[in-house]
Amino acid sequence: MTAGASSLRHDRTEQNFGFRRDAFKLAGGMQEQTTEVWHLGFALGYERSWLDVGKLSSTDGDHVQASVTVKGRFGATALAASLSGGLGWLDSKRSVALPTPGVTAKSSQRLGFVSPDLRLSHDFEQRSWYLRPLVDAAVTHVHLHDFSESGAGGANLDVRSQSETYVTFSPAVEIDGEWAGTRDVLLRPYFRAGLIHLASGSTPSVSASFQGAPTGTAPFTVIGRNDRNPGELSLGVDVLNPDGMSLRIGYAGQFSSRTHSHAGTLKLSVPF
Repeated sequence: MTAGASSLRHDRTEQNFGFRRDAFKLAGGMQEQTTEVWHLGFALGYERSWLDVGKLSSTDGDHVQASVTVKGRFGATALAASLSGGLGWLDSKRSVALPTPGVTAKSSQRLGFVSPDLRLSHDFEQRSWYLRPLVDAAVTHVHLHDFSESGAGGANLDVRSQSETYVTFSPAVEIDGEWAGTRDVLLRPYFRAGLIHLASGSTPSVSASFQGAPTGTAPFTVIGRNDRNPGELSLGVDVLNPDGMSLRIGYAGQFSSRTHSHAGTLKLSVPF
């Protein structure tokens, strides 16, 4: 089981409004060794999120997802593949200044995603620590269902359905250690630094039209801008007791020229 909270901030630019997204996450799963080489696992997760675009709009919602994982270990080399999918239900409010100030347009939105992922890693082990270079490759397909706003008359938007595919390559290096504490407790600090290269999906878009627009008026399109090469950093410590129970306390962040993301994690693992 794991619980965590995160905060993502995107700076305002000449082309896009800045925003802040906060989230709280809960997840749990199991893993079982099926042969001497292979492990099979699955997980379920829930997230509650809040997104604010200054005084212009706000969105909150619930997200659920599930994944299955197959992992093989060949000596010091590990190969893992996973397939994840999820759904989200969002409620949004948008301030409308025209034609009447103080009006709010409301909408309910649905989205879904599916994402296959592949990871390759190799451990260079020392007596009390090891170095692990690794690379992740993932394809994430996101689909936003069409929806219509209400409450603002002709200023309400009819938003078209939109699909976007994100392809990422993420090389990284991990350093983990292990030291014995009191009462046979083991301390395992870890550190990871890497780069997330966004090969596609850097300019997601969505098209919409005003409900009060004359018949035949073409919809307008809003284009976002995602940073293509954000860096990532994570660190923390695992505390293991002699019975195999472990507690992880960690921090993870992503940084780029316009985006900053910070997340804290508390994870408990119990063998049975």
